[in-house]
Amino acid sequence: MESNCVDSTVMESSLIEDRFAKLLENNDTPSQFVAAEINGLLVKPLQKLNGVDQEIGDIKQTLDTLEAECEDLKGSISRYELLRAPIRRLPPDILHEIFYRCLPIHRNPIMNCEEAPLLLTCICQSWRSIALSSPRLWTRIHIPLYLPRNVKNNVPNAWGGFMQSEGERNKAEVEWEVAEKTIRSRKELVQTWLSRSGVLPLSISLSCEIFSDLLEENILRQIFSTILFFSPMIGDLQLSMPFDIYQVYLSDISPDSLPLLRKLRVGFSGRVSMYGDSSSAPPVSLMQAPNLQSLSIRAKAGHPARAIFTVAENLRDLSIHHCITSTDAIRILRRLNRLEHCKLFIASHPDESHFDPEDSISLPWLQSLNLAVSVITDGMSELYKQLHAPHLARLNYRRFVHRPHRHAAWSALFGTEESPSTLGLHYIVEQASKLTKLSLDSSRIEAQDILLCLRSASQVTHLTLGLHSREIKHPDEVGFNTGQYEFDLHHLTLPQEPVLENKDKQFDLTVGHHINSANLMETLLPKLEVFEGLRMAVKTTDSEVKRFILGRLGASAERNGVSSLKQVKMTFYRAQQMNVGAEIRRLVKEEGVAIELDMRYVVSRVAYSPWDGMLDNSQSWDIQYR
Repeated sequence: MESNCVDSTVMESSLIEDRFAKLLENNDTPSQFVAAEINGLLVKPLQKLNGVDQEIGDIKQTLDTLEAECEDLKGSISRYELLRAPIRRLPPDILHEIFYRCLPIHRNPIMNCEEAPLLLTCICQSWRSIALSSPRLWTRIHIPLYLPRNVKNNVPNAWGGFMQSEGERNKAEVEWEVAEKTIRSRKELVQTWLSRSGVLPLSISLSCEIFSDLLEENILRQIFSTILFFSPMIGDLQLSMPFDIYQVYLSDISPDSLPLLRKLRVGFSGRVSMYGDSSSAPPVSLMQAPNLQSLSIRAKAGHPARAIFTVAENLRDLSIHHCITSTDAIRILRRLNRLEHCKLFIASHPDESHFDPEDSISLPWLQSLNLAVSVITDGMSELYKQLHAPHLARLNYRRFVHRPHRHAAWSALFGTEESPSTLGLHYIVEQASKLTKLSLDSSRIEAQDILLCLRSASQVTHLTLGLHSREIKHPDEVGFNTGQYEFDLHHLTLPQEPVLENKDKQFDLTVGHHINSANLMETLLPKLEVFEGLRMAVKTTDSEVKRFILGRLGASAERNGVSSLKQVKMTFYRAQQMNVGAEIRRLVKEEGVAIELDMRYVVSRVAYSPWDGMLDNSQSWDIQYR
């Protein structure tokens, strides 16, 4: 019956279309007879349309009801799903381990509820209980103590002037009060924090910047007393503070009260001592801890070396971040003959006496040596000659501009810059048969000295020429003003194709000019795999760079009897001349070798340049071919 009704409606619609098709082709007004006929024909279709619309509405209402019911069920189920969450079924020992791995690994945790471990105590009662019962979470802490200058009684500010504005003084007073309140609260938190660590070794970093003497001395004394109370459990200690605060609160600590101390980093601000003989330096008892193995020390005014002469002889790692003389350096190295890693800043005096050739410096366990030297003297060359480090694997050498202190005694102690003599660094390289990584500041070392080092470094696989940006402490050290030496890359370049013999001369098919056969006899760094040129010579062209890479890549490297390059990084302070990667890309594809190539071009811009404010991303390219 319904099918017949639908067919009847379709037939009526077809009939309307057939009979009145011509009327649809224009805008003429139909006659009353035609209009009445059309109305009669549309009665049944309109009735059917109304029925279909009603059915659609009913279905939509049913669908809305079902969707609402579905959402209610999901909400009800989700509440129970929380009870089934896997985190609820983890045993406490697993949660202890997860919580421990939430701690920062590159520094000590801070005393803030936005970071673990304090953050973990703010989630729920169960997690708080687990966190507070896990001693490992509370073995590391950073303690910042900062108190700005107080402006009461119109005390001078940091620039030596006075705050005249009432609003400025009020703001400074509020800042001082907040800082004082923070120090007092941290005093209580430090005690609670460390008491939760149980009997586990502690790692404490303390940064103290107190610019006002209005803080009650009792507050600081209580904080340092808390640290001293836990001193038998301290394994890693980092201090950054004025030297006078150290003398008041920590100088009396006994080395025997630090039996677990393995690593010590000390940074003293303010004037430490320090003109004249190093024997006048006050001792730093922390450095005499019996089991100390790693020491890093920095002092603004050049802390003398006498304190380091008292360090336990089992020290493994030593970093001195302020200037010492070569005489002090030699005394330190002779005493600490178990060093594995060493970093020194040496500002030698030109008139220092020569060392006795019979007195060698034996460092049988030394693996890495980082030297920053100001004045090159014959005494320094003697130091290098007497240094025997058969297991040395990494050598980093750079020069820095030493600016003498305004006091005459300082200048008398360290001297001034002079014309460089023979470096002598190759003496160390010659004796280091296991040396694999060599880093040289090519902007301040003569090419002949670099060549002497490279000729003795047949085992080196990683060569760095220039300074990393993180090693540059002063703009002058970039080398634009004082870097008069530039290493020529052709010393490391090998032919890409076989050479044709022709009597006394040979012809390099890649370079296109004759080369003396004597020059081809010397192959520097046959095991080189990684090359970093952090400030390439301006005269080094992109074409020379391409020849250097292709001669040490794939089949060419095998033919030349050297290792194939795996990574090349170069920085040029000029515009790019050609796309070095095109030929390398072809060779890599043909021979199936891999090389990581990073070429950067830094171009100085003229005043009012249309490039002002534009990022340099378009001036460097990073390609890895496989």
